[in-house]
Amino acid sequence: MKKLFYSVCLVFVLCSSCVSFPQGKDDTGLLVIKKDSEYKSLNSYYAYYKLYYSEKEHIKIFPNGNIQFVNNLKPGEYTCFRLESIYPNSGKRANIHTTYCRFEIKEGKYTVFPYVFKTYLKKNSEGVKLQYFELVGMSEDMLADIRTELADIPKYSEWEEK
Repeated sequence: MKKLFYSVCLVFVLCSSCVSFPQGKDDTGLLVIKKDSEYKSLNSYYAYYKLYYSEKEHIKIFPNGNIQFVNNLKPGEYTCFRLESIYPNSGKRANIHTTYCRFEIKEGKYTVFPYVFKTYLKKNSEGVKLQYFELVGMSEDMLADIRTELADIPKYSEWEEK
């Protein structure tokens, strides 16, 4: 049993360091979402998010990790207007939030999402943990930090920033 536990831990450590830029298609682009999560484990959170840019099309945002890649987006202007919190076990909506954010995707290039997606847990007056999020506008300093972080990720040189 102990051996199995250590094997699982080793696989987790190896896989967590295997983040790399995804392989893209020639006619699509890549969105890079910077995340600021209180906890890095997905098990710490009870909802993920859908950011809608049309009535039927959305981007899934998971609260864990530092960076999320959304690949194979068609080139063009995107205007996001709704963010939904979703319970992963049931697929049911927890909350709907009105939002407004824009970004542009260019063919064969990556775009840094102009907001940091911040997620945190907070206990209410009854001691129940509640999950919150914020879209924090990105400063030039934050953008420079993200570019530095991205440069250390494998396959970075295969992509060019919009």
